[in-house]
Amino acid sequence: MTPEERALIGQRWVEQGLGEHASVAAFARFVLHLMKLAAPPELLLAAIKAMEEEVHHARFCFGIASRFTGVPVGPGEMSMESVLDASDEPAAILEASIIEGCVNETIAAKCAEVALERTTDEGIRRVLTRIVEEEGRHADLSWRFTEWMLSRHPSLLPLAQTAFGRALGIPPAKDVPDEPVIMEQYGHLTARSRAQVRQAMLQDVIAPRAIALVGTHGLAAAI
Repeated sequence: MTPEERALIGQRWVEQGLGEHASVAAFARFVLHLMKLAAPPELLLAAIKAMEEEVHHARFCFGIASRFTGVPVGPGEMSMESVLDASDEPAAILEASIIEGCVNETIAAKCAEVALERTTDEGIRRVLTRIVEEEGRHADLSWRFTEWMLSRHPSLLPLAQTAFGRALGIPPAKDVPDEPVIMEQYGHLTARSRAQVRQAMLQDVIAPRAIALVGTHGLAAAI
C-alpha cells in the first residue's frame, strides 16, 4: 500500500479506538441510569460487562492503529463535562437507548461483521471476531432494556414509536465520498459500504424488530 493509504487506515483505527473508548463512559452512565431505574440485576450485570469489553475493544483498535502509523497511539484525557449532563428522566434514558443502542449499535455490529468478512489480515480478523460477538450482545442489551422500560412505563410507548420512526425515516445518504477499497482488506469499510449496510439494516432488521416491539403506529410512513 502507499504511505497515504497506510496513514488513512491507521487514522481510521485511531478513530474507532476513540469511539470504543468513549463507549466506556457511555456504558458507565448507562449503569448509573439502570441503578436509578431499579433495573433487574441481569441488565445491570450485562451493562457492567459491556463496559469492560469496550475497554478491550479500544486497546485492540489502538494496537492495530499503531501498526499502521508506526507510533504508539491511545486516548488522551477525557473531558467529563458532557458525560453525566444527559437527563436522567426515564423518557430521555429510553430515547437514548433506542437511538444509540437499538439503532446505532445494531448497525455498528453489522458493519463489524461485514468488515470481518472482507478483511484478509489474520490479526485484524481475530480482533473483529471478538468485536462482532460482543457488540452484537451490546446491541441486544439495548433492545432488552427498551422492552423492559416499556413494560414498566407503558406511557412512554408513543415516545418510543417516535424515536424509532425518526431513525427509520432518515433518507439514504447521498454523495457518499469515495474511499480506497484497500481499506476493507484491513478491517474498515469504506463510507459507501457503511451507508449500504446501514440502509439494509434499517429496512431488514431494525424496522421489523421495532414493529414487533412498539407496533406500526408512527413507523409505517418511515418504512
